[in-house]
Amino acid sequence: KWLKDYMEIPEKDNRISKLKELHLKVLKEGILIPLVNSPYAAFARDGWKVGISQIYANNPLWPIVRD
Repeated sequence: KWLKDYMEIPEKDNRISKLKELHLKVLKEGILIPLVNSPYAAFARDGWKVGISQIYANNPLWPIVRD
């Protein structure tokens, strides 16, 4: 639901604000741990998969999951 709402926000500044709110929440609550900051590449070891969106090029959230 959060990602759907995020992707439907047309104004870039509002999207950035929503993303910053999420970053603060996940860091405070220990939900996610940022690994890298790179818009162009992602690598994963065997047994892991990086979920880069094939539909939305502007999606800065890449889920990393175990295969």
